Amino acid sequence: MDETKRRIDNIIINGLMVTSNDEERYISQYFSRNRLEVVVREPLKEYILEELDPNIKALFYLESRDLKTCFKIFDPADEVYSCLDCQNNVNCVMCYDCFLCSEHVNHKHEHWKSTKMGLACDCGDTDLWRCNSTCSKHMKAETSFDVLPETFLKKFCNILTYLSELLEDICTGDFSVLDNHMEVILSSYLQLMDRTNQSNYLRKCWKYHTKCCKRY
Repeated sequence: MDETKRRIDNIIINGLMVTSNDEERYISQYFSRNRLEVVVREPLKEYILEELDPNIKALFYLESRDLKTCFKIFDPADEVYSCLDCQNNVNCVMCYDCFLCSEHVNHKHEHWKSTKMGLACDCGDTDLWRCNSTCSKHMKAETSFDVLPETFLKKFCNILTYLSELLEDICTGDFSVLDNHMEVILSSYLQLMDRTNQSNYLRKCWKYHTKCCKRY
C-alpha cells in the first residue's frame, strides 16, 4: 500500500507542477478533461499496467465488441436507452450502439440524453436485466479475465482504496483537510527525491491552485 500511495502522490505532484506552468484564465481550463487525461489518467494507467504480461495487457486495449460487457461511460448529451419490457429497475440502461444491436429495439423503450458524467452502459450485466441482457456485439465475446495475476488485483485494490481516501478528503468541504494531506504528500515527495530546494516552489504551486479553486 505504501508503494501505491507513493506512486499516486508522485503523479499528483507532477501534475501539479505541469498545470502550474499553464497560462489559463479559468480554473476549469486548468483541470479540463483533456488536461487531466494527460497529467493524471495516462500516468495512472501506465502504473496500473506496468508489470503485466504483454498478452494480458493487450486485453485492456481490445475494442468493446471483443468483451462480454460494455464499458461505455456516458458523457453529457450522449444518447441513453432503457427497455421497459426487459429492465429489472429504472436505472438499467444501454448506450446507443448496444441498443441498436439488441432485441430491445422491438420492445417498448425510452431514450433521453445524459445530463452528467458517470452513468454507464449495462449491456452484458445479466443481473440487471430480466432477459436480453446482452447485445449481439458482446454476445460473441469469448475473452476471459480469469487470467489476471494476484499481484495485479492486489495493486488495483490498493489504488482504488487510496483514491477513495483522496476523494473523501476532497468531499469534506473543509479545505484544511485536503491542505494538510497535500502538505504530507509534498513533504514525502521532497524527502524521497532529495530536492529540498523545490519545497517553496511546490508549496507555492499548491497554494496557487487552492486559491483558484476556492475563488471558483
